Amino acid sequence: MGAEQVTRAEAVQWFRKLQLKGMNQLQQRPESPSDRSLLSNLPPSQSDEMPDFVFTQLTLEDFNLNDPIRNISFKMGSSRESIEEQIGISTEQNYSKYDTYGRLFIHYDANGLMDSWYISDSIHLPFQTNRGVKLEESTYFDILSIYGTAGGDFNNYGLSLNYLYEEVDGKLVPRFSRYEIVDTDHAYNLSFIIDKKTYKVNYIHVSTYNFGYIEPIEKYLNKKK
Repeated sequence: MGAEQVTRAEAVQWFRKLQLKGMNQLQQRPESPSDRSLLSNLPPSQSDEMPDFVFTQLTLEDFNLNDPIRNISFKMGSSRESIEEQIGISTEQNYSKYDTYGRLFIHYDANGLMDSWYISDSIHLPFQTNRGVKLEESTYFDILSIYGTAGGDFNNYGLSLNYLYEEVDGKLVPRFSRYEIVDTDHAYNLSFIIDKKTYKVNYIHVSTYNFGYIEPIEKYLNKKK
């Protein structure tokens, strides 16, 4: 058994299983065994029984911006007026043309309707997703459990989980790739970036596909270099 070669498909599946357990980096093989007392603890994997490449069935409400403390919720397409009536008026924009509300960032389309929002890791905020994902509290494994294992995207900056959906006949249909999207006017992206040391969520981003599926995340990652 130990002398048998591993096929390419088996190797890919093995790497995928490691990634689902939070192992997102390969290191050079050490020349001598490491002192076990100096090794950090492995992340508490909760993905042992999670089926791979699955999506959770979402509704349009899952793209809402929620503040459970004040019991307010803003859906995609909410007007600037209705939002600022609740959280105050924005007085500046960031480099991506998002209006800033502390460390909450909202983009409005030409009609003044929200088509994207994100929150970053600079300060604790009461805002969260419709399914209760919070900055610095929810973990990588929480996201896999809540939204499914099909959203994994592993890179040098950490762990990111991206979920694409397209509304078809009134129902959200998951898309494994942006190339599968037919009607871009009714497609949405839900993304998370997870700290690779703590495995906690430090960035949440929701956007309509037309505003920009990948551009906001790329700008955020470039800023973190």
